[in-house]
Amino acid sequence: MDPVQALLLCPRGRRFCASLASHLDPTFELHQVLNRTAHGYVDYGPSGLGASADALDSIPTSAFTASSASDLLTALMETVGYARYWQPPDEIDVILDSHELGRPLRRIAEAISAAPHTRWFGSPADLTSQRSVWWYDEHFGGWGTVERPTTAAWNDWKTELIEEENRAARDRPSDPAAPYSGFWWSTPMAAGSPETTRATNEIPALALDFTEDDMGWDRARVSPVAVDGNPRIYEITEPADWARLVEDHPIEVTASRRHDWYNTTGRAGRWHMPDWASVAEQFDAVHLTVWGYLTTAGNAVPVHLLDGDSASVLAGWTPDATHWLNPAAISISDSPTEYRHNKDGLWTEASAWRLDF
Repeated sequence: MDPVQALLLCPRGRRFCASLASHLDPTFELHQVLNRTAHGYVDYGPSGLGASADALDSIPTSAFTASSASDLLTALMETVGYARYWQPPDEIDVILDSHELGRPLRRIAEAISAAPHTRWFGSPADLTSQRSVWWYDEHFGGWGTVERPTTAAWNDWKTELIEEENRAARDRPSDPAAPYSGFWWSTPMAAGSPETTRATNEIPALALDFTEDDMGWDRARVSPVAVDGNPRIYEITEPADWARLVEDHPIEVTASRRHDWYNTTGRAGRWHMPDWASVAEQFDAVHLTVWGYLTTAGNAVPVHLLDGDSASVLAGWTPDATHWLNPAAISISDSPTEYRHNKDGLWTEASAWRLDF
C-alpha cells in the first residue's frame, strides 16, 4: 500500500499529521481550528470543516519537511495519548476523517514522509540501542519487575485467553453495541514478556513517552538490553504485515473483543488476533515500526482465513516496540538508570533530584 495513503486511512496517522501541524504553527491550535467553542460544541458543518482545511493549508509544506525531531516526537506522543480502543473515537478523530480535510491532510502526510527526521520511522528494530523500562507504581509502593518469558508462560497465556473467550461467549450478549467492555489489547502479554524500545538522542527509551493508556507514571527505571546472536524478528511496517501475522497464526477473540473493537472501529463481525504461543515457535520477537503503528493501530484490518473472512485490531502497542518471545534472545542489564518526569515534560536522571525514598 502507498505509505501516504495508509497514513491517511488510519486514525492514528491522521491524528499525527494534525498534531504536528499544531506544533509547527504557533497560531494554529487543533481544538480551535476544529471550531470547538467554550461550550464544547464542535461545528461539523461545511463552514467549520472548510475553515479547518484552510487553516491546515496555510502552513507551508516546507515546515513539515523540515520538522525537528523534537516536534515529531511531541506529535507522536500526543497521537499515542489519544488512542482508545474501548470506546468510540473522540470528536477530533471523527472530524479528521472527513472528506473536507482529506486533501490538506494528504499534503501534510506527503511532506512528513519526506522529512529527514522520519527516515527511521520505518526502520527495523535497532538491536544496538534497545532499552527495557519498568515503572514505579505509586499505588503499590514498589517497582514492577522485568522477567523473560518461558515456553510454559506462552502456553499459560493461550489457556487464559481461550478461557476468557469462552466466558465472554457464555456471559456477554452477541450484540456488538451492547454496553460491555473487557480485554481490548492485542499485544503479547505472557507473564514476564519483555517489551523493549530504542533509545534516541531525545528520549532514554521511547516507551517512556509512547505507552498507550499509561497510568501517569512519573518514575521509571531504564536498562540497556543486549541482543544475543541473530534473532528472528517479524517486522510490522504496514497493515498487510499485521494481517499476514494473524492469517498465519490465528486465534479467534470475537466474544471477548467484539464490544470494544466495535466501539473503536464501528465494524461488526468476527475478530481474530495473533496466537502468540504459535508465533513464538517461529519468531524470537515481533517489532512494530513507527510507520507500522501510524498506519495500522486502531483500524479494523481485514483478515482472510480458510473458514471465512475476519478482521483484527492492533491495540495497546507502543510505537517501535519489540516484544521478545524467546527467553534466550536478550539479556537485560541489572544496573538500571532511574528517571523522573520533570515539570517541563522531560525525563531526567533521578540523580538530579533529591531522592526521598
